[in-house]
Amino acid sequence: MQQPPPIMGRRRYRLSDVVAMVCTPCAVLLYVHLSVVSYTAEKVQLQQSSLRTSRGPEHPEQQISREEGTNQSERYLHSCFSDLPLSPPQKVPLGPPLNITPRGAPEQLLFTPILQSGSSSVKNLLGFLKTENHFKLISEPPQKTLIVHIDKEEVKARIVNTTAHMRGATALVHSFAYLDFPKYGGRQPVQVSVVREPVDRAVALFYRARAPYQVVERHVLFPDLELPKRNFLKKSIEACLDDPQDKECRRHVGRTHFGHTIEFFCGHHPQCAKFGSAEALALAKRHVEKSYAVVGLLEEWPLTLAVLERYVPRFFANVTAKYYDKIHGKQFFMNKNFYKPKVAPWVRAEIARNMTVEVAFYNFLKERLKRQYAALFRAND
Repeated sequence: MQQPPPIMGRRRYRLSDVVAMVCTPCAVLLYVHLSVVSYTAEKVQLQQSSLRTSRGPEHPEQQISREEGTNQSERYLHSCFSDLPLSPPQKVPLGPPLNITPRGAPEQLLFTPILQSGSSSVKNLLGFLKTENHFKLISEPPQKTLIVHIDKEEVKARIVNTTAHMRGATALVHSFAYLDFPKYGGRQPVQVSVVREPVDRAVALFYRARAPYQVVERHVLFPDLELPKRNFLKKSIEACLDDPQDKECRRHVGRTHFGHTIEFFCGHHPQCAKFGSAEALALAKRHVEKSYAVVGLLEEWPLTLAVLERYVPRFFANVTAKYYDKIHGKQFFMNKNFYKPKVAPWVRAEIARNMTVEVAFYNFLKERLKRQYAALFRAND
């Protein structure tokens, strides 16, 4: 049977024609994009951030972005607050006071964000809670250099003085290390923070420095900074550990290494910047027990939310419900790095070799958090 002639003005296309028309422009755009990125990457190298203005970076963890990273463990991504144990241990070990919130200035909260330790989630939660809990939120702006260790006494005094003159309930998000406010004439704010298991954090920091979204975001914020070279972007943590000359993955006990977790809680004493220092560990523990209302753990996220809500209700009332309503399962607010691959067991073992002191501090914080959570139920036991 003879087919009718096609309608005038309309052309009939084969499937291969349609595929070609769709794929060819996409291929051209992709080629142009890759050419530009490749050219720029070869031309310049990313200037890594330092945790101190007077020194160059020693590790990619010293880079800074607008949002600090977080990688929730899978079991907590799909957990609910109702999954928490209903009957915590009735016998709570004796120790320092568990609820020290009343010691701090009741209308001032200081949250210390630690890179790749859940800070994005906490900052976003404070942003969601500020209206209903009636407080102001002041967060440090993006900057080229993240200052954690402060040498100059006048700078410390200025921070305390500025904080003392804040009016009304205020949550301050700033990354400087522990500061003794009474020493400079102020009252210690209610302090909170969140940490991450040390080996997991080291791996996350390594791949965060190479994540495309991080590189692009930082270049947009600071166009004068150079982009990384291709070899830097392609380097794996396995190759880094295999090369004895590569200092990026090496942490030597006793050497100054800005940005390790203990430094944030130890303070600004020169010993605090030394990696694996027993003296720094002792100072960090002392400051936590004296001044930090809550130090949560990324790996114990539901417990962290529960303790924040009950121990610091002025700022974190309703935080658990807000998390599951606004953030849970929404990767944008959690700033998860999808480009971070799984690492082999030997990589974790190699990194952990010099992490003894960091792990000891993490275990100390875990025990404290669980004691705080268990104490919430003692009245009903």
